[in-house]
This record gives sequence, structure tokens and C-alpha cells, in this order.
Amino acid sequence: MDSTQAVAGSKEHATRSKGLDKQTLRAKAPLAAQFEDCAQAVKQVHSALNTDPSVEKHTSLHALVGRCLGRLTTWGHETGASSRLLDHSLRRASRLRNNTLTLLQDLHDRFQDGNQLPP
Repeated sequence: MDSTQAVAGSKEHATRSKGLDKQTLRAKAPLAAQFEDCAQAVKQVHSALNTDPSVEKHTSLHALVGRCLGRLTTWGHETGASSRLLDHSLRRASRLRNNTLTLLQDLHDRFQDGNQLPP
């Protein structure tokens, strides 16, 4: 095995390992995983707006996405969604946990859709 094959093999192992870690997190802490997905989607839209020269920095859309990102981040820290604490707190409250998951998924989907819009 040459060095190129060794590097490719180690990258493949790291990718599989990372995928398993994400699957494990999703299984053990679905709220934390969904919160992370949602936060990433909002950050992507926020970054796209910041780098798009056609979007003025003081538009209502820019301000709205910025506020949403700030509020989501604050909510995640205050509720423990960003640290698995919320998953632990709601482990016996399946209806509330499921409703929270649904809301986070809906928010994630909306920002994903917004990120897919053509320029």
C-alpha cells in the first residue's frame, strides 16, 4: 500500500467514524442533533446574506435572519438544547419532546429552502 492509498483509507475511516458519531448523537440526543442542524441552516443563510453584495446590510431580511440566529442560539444555550440537557430533561415528556423536534425540523426546513433559492 502506498502513501496515497493510506491517506485515502484513513480519510474514509474518519468519514465513517464521523457519520457513526452523528448517528449516535441523533439516537441518544435527538433534540441536540436537530438543534445543531437547525442552527447550521440558519448560519448558512446568514452567511449567504453577509457575503452577497446585492443584499444591503441594513435590509429587513438581513436583520430578521440575524435576530433569528441570535434568538435560536440564546434559546439553545438557555434550554440546554445545544448541550443535550434538554434531551435529558424531556426524556419522560414524549409529547413535548416530539413537539419540540417538529418545530426545530420545520424551522430547519424553512431555512434550508431559503438557502436553496437562486440569487
